[in-house]
Amino acid sequence: MKTTDRAKRWATVVALATVVAACGGGSGGNAPAPAPAPTPTTPLPPPPPPSPALSFASQPWSDAPALGTDTTRALAVTAMAYDATHGQLIATADDAGVATLHALDPVTLATLWTLPAPATASRIAVSNDGSTAYLAQPDTGAVWQVDLVNRAAVRSIQVGDRSQGEGPLSISVRPDHPGTIAVAIGRVDLPLQNFLRAAVWDDGVMRPKTTGYDGDYLVPGTVAELAFLDADHIVGFDNQSTACTFNRLALISDGMQPGQSAMPLGIYATCFGEQLLTTGGRLYTSGGSEVDPNTFTFLRSWPGVNSNTGGGFFDDATGSWIRLNGGSFTGQDGVTAMRVGIEEFETQRYTMRRDVVTAPAAGVANVISRVPTSASRIAFVVYDSQTGAIVVHALDLAAVPPLGHASFNVSTAFGTGVTGISLAMPGVAMAADPARHKLIVALDEGIGPDGNSLAVVDPDTGFVERLIPLASRPTNVKVSITGSIAYVSRINAVSGFDRVDLVSGTVTTLPLRADAFAIKEDDPQTVAVLDYYVGYTLTAVHDMVTQGMPMDLYATTGLRQLNWLGTNGANELVSAPSEQTTTELARFSWTAAGLAYSGSGSLPNANISSNEKSAFGLVWDSLGATNLTTYARASFPGIWLAEAVAPDSSAAAILAFENGSGEEVSWVEASSQGSTWTRTFDVLLSDSSLPTNAGHSPRDAEALDANQVAVRYVWTGESRTAEPARICVIKRVPQ
Repeated sequence: MKTTDRAKRWATVVALATVVAACGGGSGGNAPAPAPAPTPTTPLPPPPPPSPALSFASQPWSDAPALGTDTTRALAVTAMAYDATHGQLIATADDAGVATLHALDPVTLATLWTLPAPATASRIAVSNDGSTAYLAQPDTGAVWQVDLVNRAAVRSIQVGDRSQGEGPLSISVRPDHPGTIAVAIGRVDLPLQNFLRAAVWDDGVMRPKTTGYDGDYLVPGTVAELAFLDADHIVGFDNQSTACTFNRLALISDGMQPGQSAMPLGIYATCFGEQLLTTGGRLYTSGGSEVDPNTFTFLRSWPGVNSNTGGGFFDDATGSWIRLNGGSFTGQDGVTAMRVGIEEFETQRYTMRRDVVTAPAAGVANVISRVPTSASRIAFVVYDSQTGAIVVHALDLAAVPPLGHASFNVSTAFGTGVTGISLAMPGVAMAADPARHKLIVALDEGIGPDGNSLAVVDPDTGFVERLIPLASRPTNVKVSITGSIAYVSRINAVSGFDRVDLVSGTVTTLPLRADAFAIKEDDPQTVAVLDYYVGYTLTAVHDMVTQGMPMDLYATTGLRQLNWLGTNGANELVSAPSEQTTTELARFSWTAAGLAYSGSGSLPNANISSNEKSAFGLVWDSLGATNLTTYARASFPGIWLAEAVAPDSSAAAILAFENGSGEEVSWVEASSQGSTWTRTFDVLLSDSSLPTNAGHSPRDAEALDANQVAVRYVWTGESRTAEPARICVIKRVPQ
């Protein structure tokens, strides 16, 4: 989903840095080592005049999404569900101020029959035998029961005191017992934090006890979202706070009795406003967080979106995850407009199978309801929050050709003393293989069957030599200093930590969550793995076997929020919190048994992000570099990128700076004391193939040697799963 092309100028520069840094271990024991006073640094002199520009030719984008041949109907639908027994969509609509229940053909969207309704619904639930529908009606504080066989109203069940603003929030029908429902009740006149209690009704009669804040049975958090797991158990879900609590509730004679409660750490703070869904034995949220229905353990994260603009669901008929999202997309018609994007993902390696957009909308497209219907068909309702228009869509995904193999377009450019290539590639991370002079790029799921893989790229030509498939979406990749061995973290659809032999393509996997990891400098088979979000542990791994028990980081160090790892020579591992201006640095030593904590110290004025690099005794951040042994600080005014460090003895660093006309990436050379820095080479670069209205920005860089650097650019403004990206490789040719 790409935007139109527009010329974009940016400046690239490369700089050599001679680093004088002792690579030593930390202080012994657990006592922090005192931090020496930072060494004053001399500001950088003005840069030299730019070299002639490298200009890459414009290239057409080849991965614009297909245009869906969907059926549409303008109908002011407020909620919708699918009745699989009778093959019909059940919806309520506001027909010129009159609430009406519509049964719609799921293919043509023609009305099959109607029934006058007391009010429009916010949620609809259909019994698994197709005999009964229940409609949550906030305006009346009631649940309306409808006989779908005889197409007749049965009763209105008053579940809340409307004078107090109470009404139904969610409904679930007991499997094989169409007369029994569980209802969550809250203050429907309040937009947030509105849950009060939950109760069970049998044929319109409430069981005597309620569950919730002001109920007879108390539960941790809320149970604003309810879903039957089986005929005797219900899951209640807190979508009104960042706790994301799941509660198992047993159906008993007088109501719902609380049992197991859990807060799956993998979805902490990401469930606000999401709906709870069950299908085919799966339990998941509309935002894509799947949990084990028995233990409530977090399983995986599917591509999800904000619940206000879309959501997702599993389609049992096709065995795929379907994501719908309103946003600004460019389709194969070449038009950039507000639309709905529909993306289908297969469940083997979790790559994107299809990529579709609807016709342009007049204003802002918000998906307010979405359901699978039959076979490969789906239906969804789009609300335009600017014009107020509501349109129902029906789409057969099988009519859309699946994505084919990816193509990575390359353009080249030449300038005085510099050459470059621009490679269209949706990389989520990259690393240099110094032993074989290759660039290793981790590809996301959005490029079809070639997604979720490692690309081995010749940095001189941009030629992709091979693709090594992975089990799911990679999040980071690093290559050992000795080369030929890569490590990959995967924390999305299936968490895992991979070792990849870049020569043979062999992948070995450990079931570890790796939010950060670091490779021992002198041993490519030894790695430290940090689990930050779930366990907050640090694990030593040798030859893909864990060494000892995972270290509890808080219990061991007393430090919180350690989520970055680096190395300081061959024998020391360092860890720090990211995105903080004054950082506590934890030090660990490698031992035969794994890792041992050796103390901590203050890292003054550092601003480390999660993907910063440490090398040659320095840690680089967005403001400069800090010596990990002396804590001496080198500051670089106006820096916006300090990512790449040449993997050879010259210790070359590639830094980037602001200037009056754009950005620059510069080679910087240090004095023998490391206190005076001189910029030695600048190159102005323009690329007319880069789309610009989607938030084009650099993410990281990798030095392939002392004269060659790769910079990874992404476009963050478009709402799609794949980050449309370009990798530019610039090579200085010494004169």
